[in-house]
Amino acid sequence: MFKKSDIPKSSLSKWCNPKTTKLGKQRGPRGPITRRTRPEDSEAAVKKECLEAAKLHGIMLFRQQAGKVLLGSYYMMLAPEGAADLTGIMPDRSGRRLEVETTRRDGKYKQSPEQIEWQRLITEAGGVYIVAHSAKEMLEQIEERREPRLALDDTCDLPT
Repeated sequence: MFKKSDIPKSSLSKWCNPKTTKLGKQRGPRGPITRRTRPEDSEAAVKKECLEAAKLHGIMLFRQQAGKVLLGSYYMMLAPEGAADLTGIMPDRSGRRLEVETTRRDGKYKQSPEQIEWQRLITEAGGVYIVAHSAKEMLEQIEERREPRLALDDTCDLPT
């Protein structure tokens, strides 16, 4: 009989995959995987679509990673837990913060307590927080929350 240490690591992953059970069924962090999401319906695809739409419409929006990452022997802190996937500035020249939490297209999504708290903090500070299942939905919600532009007319008294 031989030990695991006798098997080269490259072949070990093929036979002893920690994500499979004895029967070979795939398991995720929350149990057996029963249904896979199509790649075009995934959160990553929606996130990419939202970034491309924002760029086309002149909206300053970029990715935001949350949590912490192990770098060697120390952790690098990223955005706080619960922070939205995308962050930027509202396009109405108001300077308000824009946060977009992207989700899968199938609509099966529940915010974590940290995300709910982050949403509360952003909205209380005057920012805009959006949960979007598609780029179209994101753009519609941004338009709904735009502040009307102030127009200068002849009746306005300006200092001279």
